[in-house]
Amino acid sequence: MHISDALVAVSFCPELLEAWCHYCRQFAPVYQEIAAQALSKGLDIFFAKVDCDGKGKQLCNNLNVKFLPTIKVFSNGKSLGDYNGSRQPAKMLEFLTKAANSPNDLALLMADDMGAKMPSNVTPWHADQKSH
Repeated sequence: MHISDALVAVSFCPELLEAWCHYCRQFAPVYQEIAAQALSKGLDIFFAKVDCDGKGKQLCNNLNVKFLPTIKVFSNGKSLGDYNGSRQPAKMLEFLTKAANSPNDLALLMADDMGAKMPSNVTPWHADQKSH
């Protein structure tokens, strides 16, 4: 799968926050589960994590990440917006499946241009990895 062809889901939550941030700590296994389910269903969805401290700080600022964890969805290098729905794995996977099948039908808020590829400070993350 080439990243520019796939739907991209990005979790913005600093790794260090997972140790003390209840919301990030609670969401980490949910994100892992969603990625594993998407992989097992053969969905063309690329999952990534961005650490908003250090290398990813500028990207988080550029994308206006204000709350953690934030989930942003991209298609063809363009932001479709933030995912603000339920954090239950089944609901998130349902949303991402619909987005992968028809991204233009989603009523999302943003249209930021990410360029043709993900920036180097985005860490690719695969469902079969426990951490990156």
